[in-house]
Amino acid sequence: MNELAAEQLHFAYRADEVVSGVDLTFPRGAMTALVGPNGAGKSTLLRLLGNLLRPTRGRVLLDGRELSAWPQAELARRMALTPQTVHLYFPFTVGQYVLLARHPHRGWSPFESAADVAAARFALEQTESTHLTERSVLELSGGERQRITLAAALAQAPDWLLLDEPTASLDLRYQVEIFDVLRRLNRERGLSVIVVTHDLNLAARYCPRLILLAGGRVVADGAPPEILDPALIRAHYHVNVEVGRRADGVTPFLLPTGAEPS
Repeated sequence: MNELAAEQLHFAYRADEVVSGVDLTFPRGAMTALVGPNGAGKSTLLRLLGNLLRPTRGRVLLDGRELSAWPQAELARRMALTPQTVHLYFPFTVGQYVLLARHPHRGWSPFESAADVAAARFALEQTESTHLTERSVLELSGGERQRITLAAALAQAPDWLLLDEPTASLDLRYQVEIFDVLRRLNRERGLSVIVVTHDLNLAARYCPRLILLAGGRVVADGAPPEILDPALIRAHYHVNVEVGRRADGVTPFLLPTGAEPS
């Protein structure tokens, strides 16, 4: 059983339930985007799937085994999660920071192996961050921090990569390049990717499956042409859109035409 699954997942912050009755299955090797308006529960759901939060009710299973039953080191070798905001307090170099992500593979050894160094180098190359290797992480811009955070996650060599707004601080070029990297690793190495994004056009271009959340619930789950539907977008984003088609005649993209009157 090669999948990540949520079964009747609920989560509440104090009395406010932000994830409510979610049932989802993510097959191994898929690339999926979680989309939805602000406050839909996307980031909370991602943290539940990544074992950073424990559900109020329900459970998350990896290969048929509840996340809470996995040894932490073993789970860290299987799954990596990049948060939306990364706080860096210590003046590590970028190279040191990315190598720290190899800890689950080192066990009790305090020394990096040749495999650790090679994995870190590969991750920096994939995110076009090699030139930052000797820079202090405290000197980086927001966009550079996003890229080295992704590099650290890739250095873990996980089977599952969960990302919360990985392109939020990046300019258009790097947004496309990061998604190109994710798609290439998905196709060539079978990396399973679940990404939270507000950019519906990027999601539709790169992810064969979009899951639309609103009010903590799954309201639609399907291919981009099913989710990028003007009526569905209007109902949950309260904005009017038109749908265009890319050169392939299949992949849709949205053209906002104006907000709905309040």
